[in-house]
Amino acid sequence: MEINYVYEMILHYHSLFSYCRILAIVCGGISIILFMVLDIPKVVGELTGISAKKEIHKIELQNQSDSYRMKKGVFETGRSLSWEISNNNSGNKTVVLEQNEGEKTRVLEEIDDNATRVLNE
Repeated sequence: MEINYVYEMILHYHSLFSYCRILAIVCGGISIILFMVLDIPKVVGELTGISAKKEIHKIELQNQSDSYRMKKGVFETGRSLSWEISNNNSGNKTVVLEQNEGEKTRVLEEIDDNATRVLNE
């Protein structure tokens, strides 16, 4: 009689284990689907600041490349940003955008380098 009771309990716990295993698999599948649908990695990145750091790094790299291109253009032309290469049907020509010949730089005010001035009283 006692062996039958133990056998029935084993069968009961085995069926309970099977139901719990199926329930765990279903819940795991639902959690994976919700993880993808709600875009949880993006949320975690926003909460931790990792996304912001990546975005800042990306902007810094973009600024460096823009700065490099601008400096390269300045040094290749030799005249600041006053020259441009245009593509015409007759081929590549260098066109002067702004050329101020004959004008001199004027000193507006001479300041003694050793003097100190109060800007605002």
